[in-house]
Amino acid sequence: DSRASSSSTAGWASFDGDDTPTGGAWTSFDAASSEDGRRSGGGDATGPANAKASIPSSRRYVRLACKQLVGVYITVWCTEEAASHVRDVRVATVSTGFNLGVGALQVATLGNKGGAAVWLRVYNTPALFVCSHLSAGSKPDDAAKRSQDYHDIVSKLSFPAPPAASSDGAVERSASVKDAFACVWIGDLNYRL
Repeated sequence: DSRASSSSTAGWASFDGDDTPTGGAWTSFDAASSEDGRRSGGGDATGPANAKASIPSSRRYVRLACKQLVGVYITVWCTEEAASHVRDVRVATVSTGFNLGVGALQVATLGNKGGAAVWLRVYNTPALFVCSHLSAGSKPDDAAKRSQDYHDIVSKLSFPAPPAASSDGAVERSASVKDAFACVWIGDLNYRL
């Protein structure tokens, strides 16, 4: 049977009609989110129609947030069980591409380079996920441009506070990179070894 679990998936994944005794389950990725990329809850799971109820929440995945800046895209997922401990999800982008110099005083930057980020709290610990595409090239000044792109992303990333007040009535403030306890930074960094 081509649908039976292979030894590499036994124990963590099974498919509709697979009666393996390993206790595996269909892993579901729930793509429900709001227009701004933050999780809105709910949504239907993919996979067999009756599978969601039988899968433990430690094996069902939900998208917490996603954000795109032209070709830079970040999406953060976690188990449904862990998602119940996540709050204050915010998204932002910073463009570091070519300066287009639009208008006499207005400056526009092309979004071909830059970063997209997700800021959130797990329990009460602020965490940050950044995906970036830094400047390329192997000329002597190109490494400095990559470093400048990184510094621009770090200094310009700002995560506006949600419109509602916090549960204790205090007004939330904007968050920045320095407010995160931990950061996972991924992407096309273009540094050469």
